[in-house]
Amino acid sequence: MSKKKDNRPNNWKYKILDLIVREGFLSDTIVFTISNYLATIATFFSSFIIRKVLGPLTMGLYTELMLILEYGRFSHLGMINALEREMPFYMGKGDRRKVEEVQKTILTFITLAAFNIGTALFIFSFFGNVNGTGIRFIALLIFIETIVSFYEVLLQSYGRFKWWSLAIVILTILEVALKIIFVIKFGLNGLLTAMILIGITTIAVYHFWGKCKLDLRVKINLNETWRLLKLGTPLILFRGLYLVSISIDKLVIIFFLGRLQLGYYSIATMVFNYLTLLPKFSYKTLYPKFMRAFGKKENLEDIKKYLVIPNRVFSCFYSVLIGLTIILVPFCVAYFLPRFRNGIFAAQIVAFSTFFSALLYAWNYLLIAIYEQKRLALLYGISAVITLVVNLFFIKVLHLHLTGVAFATLISQIIFTTLLICYGYGYYTRKLFEHLKLLFAMYFPSLLIVIAFFLNMAYYPNLVSVRRDLFGAVLSCGLFLLISSPLMYHTVKKYGLLERLFESKKDKNA
Repeated sequence: MSKKKDNRPNNWKYKILDLIVREGFLSDTIVFTISNYLATIATFFSSFIIRKVLGPLTMGLYTELMLILEYGRFSHLGMINALEREMPFYMGKGDRRKVEEVQKTILTFITLAAFNIGTALFIFSFFGNVNGTGIRFIALLIFIETIVSFYEVLLQSYGRFKWWSLAIVILTILEVALKIIFVIKFGLNGLLTAMILIGITTIAVYHFWGKCKLDLRVKINLNETWRLLKLGTPLILFRGLYLVSISIDKLVIIFFLGRLQLGYYSIATMVFNYLTLLPKFSYKTLYPKFMRAFGKKENLEDIKKYLVIPNRVFSCFYSVLIGLTIILVPFCVAYFLPRFRNGIFAAQIVAFSTFFSALLYAWNYLLIAIYEQKRLALLYGISAVITLVVNLFFIKVLHLHLTGVAFATLISQIIFTTLLICYGYGYYTRKLFEHLKLLFAMYFPSLLIVIAFFLNMAYYPNLVSVRRDLFGAVLSCGLFLLISSPLMYHTVKKYGLLERLFESKKDKNA
């Protein structure tokens, strides 16, 4: 039988799109992102009930306990981050023995580390003027959440995103129900008990139904432990510095503008948190494929395709989402959170900054893949310094207050994103023109966001008529989508997204 001739273009752009579509990246990303958004929305609504039941004073205590838990999550000293890097890397090499060794070593270390931290907190809970019961709950939660994080990396590495998405939705429904019931019945201790029960249930679900190959026998290998610690410590340092860099704006507001302005800025924080969920979960599905591809031959050319084309495609459609957000935020805040109107413009500018922060993920992966995690941590340290300096300049020199903080966030993000992309792309070429061409291709869709600002100015809500303001917002969105459609069409056509998607479905049905 003669083989049917394949007339599809034979270039690397189409090959990467074939790879992305046929390996399920698009479907994994869509399903995983939607499930996490649903979980976030459910948690968001349950938090209102929890606050209403506990009241301000008890919520203050709960916030303090959660801060201890947040820092307690660092007890693994970067070993979870090392697992996230090493598992898909050695899976790409086909080295099953090494994958099992890494799993056992890291599981042993994080179990002992979390147990030691928990024991120290348990002992501390009996001394001093502290909430002993709450501290004892946190000691147990640190251990449980460390194990949950371990299983989540396994699910990510094995690419079990569709099953994981279903589990997230089911577990979130159970979590919301338990938290509400227990907090109403037993107050703060009930809430903490619900968190423990959910954590134990999550571990059980992931272990028995996650289909992750895991040997639970203890494995103590001091040399491998030391190697993984050297790999993981800079990674957790980089994550920590990232948290510092994205929280500097809030720290500056606290020190120089006061609590009221921070309250207005909470709208910007909320917009930032929800917008960044999309790139976070989208690239999370790409990460194991990226590492497996590099692990096969450890050739930089094999992963270049993951750095360029996905970022170009993503930047196009993400800019449209940001533009729609910028148009709709004034209407939503003006009518649903009117006391926060002073934070609208800052929220719009911060929304713009997420466009540039979303482009960092793939370049982070590149430096992690080539064991440049120390350099990555240094770059994020530089980012934190840049952000602080620019914020202080806008606040202390230009006296722009809340708007100045938002502009400083945007400008510092543009500077750092450009710095990191150019540094990463320097492993492929040193030619200035090639760097400028790459930056132009990635940044060009941000012009759509600028257009969104102008459309919003033309149809800004005047609070005279809800119907009129809603019509103006919808009209602005319609015009924006019309203006954006040529770029979206060009992106879909240039990279053959629809053709690849339909071909993938035909292949599965063949």
